[in-house]
Amino acid sequence: MGQIQSASNNSTFYAFNGGAISNNSSQPPLKFSSKFGENCQIFREGSQAKRTESFCKGILFSDRPVDCGERVCIRLTELSIRWSGVLRFGFTSHNPLSIQTLPKYACPDLTGKPGYWAKALTERYAESNALIHYYYTPNGDVHFGVNGRDKGVFFSGVDTRQPLWCLIDLYGNCTALELVDMRRSLNNFARGEDTPEEDNVIEEESVPVSDNDNVLNNLDDLSLDHNSNDEEMPLRFNSGFRFKELHFHRFTGPNASLNGNGTIAWRHEDEYSNGYVFTSQPVKAGDRLVIQVLATENMYIGSLAFGLTSCDPASIDPETLPEDSDMLLDRPEYWVVSKDVANSPDEGDELSFCVKEDGSVEFSKNGNIPSVFMHVDTSVNLWMFWDIYGNTQRLRMVGSTTQPVIRPDQLRQNSNASLENDRNNLSISDLDLERTDNLDAPPIPPPRRAASGQPPTQPPRALQQDDPQPSSSEPEELNQDGCCGSQETSAEQPSRSKETKSTDECKICYEASVDCVLYVCGHMCLCYECALQQWKGRGGGLCPMCRNSIQDVIKIYRS
Repeated sequence: MGQIQSASNNSTFYAFNGGAISNNSSQPPLKFSSKFGENCQIFREGSQAKRTESFCKGILFSDRPVDCGERVCIRLTELSIRWSGVLRFGFTSHNPLSIQTLPKYACPDLTGKPGYWAKALTERYAESNALIHYYYTPNGDVHFGVNGRDKGVFFSGVDTRQPLWCLIDLYGNCTALELVDMRRSLNNFARGEDTPEEDNVIEEESVPVSDNDNVLNNLDDLSLDHNSNDEEMPLRFNSGFRFKELHFHRFTGPNASLNGNGTIAWRHEDEYSNGYVFTSQPVKAGDRLVIQVLATENMYIGSLAFGLTSCDPASIDPETLPEDSDMLLDRPEYWVVSKDVANSPDEGDELSFCVKEDGSVEFSKNGNIPSVFMHVDTSVNLWMFWDIYGNTQRLRMVGSTTQPVIRPDQLRQNSNASLENDRNNLSISDLDLERTDNLDAPPIPPPRRAASGQPPTQPPRALQQDDPQPSSSEPEELNQDGCCGSQETSAEQPSRSKETKSTDECKICYEASVDCVLYVCGHMCLCYECALQQWKGRGGGLCPMCRNSIQDVIKIYRS
């Protein structure tokens, strides 16, 4: 689907690649059925609908069944700010003319019954003049897109064995819309000579005959958006391996979508969690599965989570998946989770996972020596899953292979390098302990200088009797009364320590330390993870102390 500017009036319309759409010219353009909610009115011979009162009773249907793969295109012509919630849309296997009475809402009044499937549009897509398209596939997946960009799977589980009519609920802030016949954007759509001008769905959608050649050239260069997601980044560390084809499961978390063939998964824009994706089948012991990071987002912290579960993804209700993957452990099924498994991956990173016969799970990043980071029960079928969380934005499923990450002749060389690297990463305290047992250990490196250029503070030690007392020229610490004092009684020290600990505790989880500030109110009362939840998640975007709106969460670092 692509975007083209009409030469006649500079209006924008969106054209699909004709080979990917069911464009049966014998089917008339979609119109609204004569069966509709009592607050609706239909105009322009069934192509436009408007809700005249309240925020509900705006259910609409198409006047004919929709073909598999046929795009249903809706333009939002009027929006309101009086209500909350926006358009709901989907399909129904019930002939609208056979429905006796219509309820107030499509969700859940209709979707709670057999033969009705619908879901609410994300509110950020509900903009004036926005063009929404959706369609269903033979396997029951419903895809949708906005303004010519395919957004992936909207929901699944539609029974495609029987005719399906459009189901649209003109709800909340969406007050008027029109059905757009996108075939008029294609030059292979033959318009009858006797078609009256008032039958055109939208005048600006038609293409001037003189511009047909230009449009044809443009359409030749267009492709569906989900195909553009198939762009592959070349492999650097696994290029020499033979991979068996593997896909992500069609079921995903609420904030994740897949491309057409299920090999690329991404988290939706402006979301940072609930990007769960699963393997399409249980993993086999000994198979090494490789995924590649295609895109990252630096505005979020946290990273990719990985795990295994005995739960068939097809049986999971997306609404029951938690924002924090650690909460999966509370589910009744078997779940094992490791968060930040790749430690803030970069674009192009190649991550491999392998479940061994003994239940050990090996992880390798960019061809390094695999390390065991969890153990699982291999007596049950296990699906791998990932939570595309935080700064990880898009993944590609490369495939599975039985070949090891590195060749045996490389093992010793890489092992020596790994051991040396591990030693270089030891903390000063670890090296200090080694020195007491090994006289040949290297000397302790000097501590780093502070960023300000001041000499680093030495670690505290017990005051010895022979140590010199501080000179009178050294500044003395002021006590709470403004008087100079260099000593505290032993009773005061634990009291102040307890007070400091209480002050530094997050006021939501009471576990992590306060490490951020809420903007614009300036309160420092939460850890960063809880602050993100308060801002973007369950907290409703309000500061828990003053109830002012949170505009941003700023990470802080204590010296």
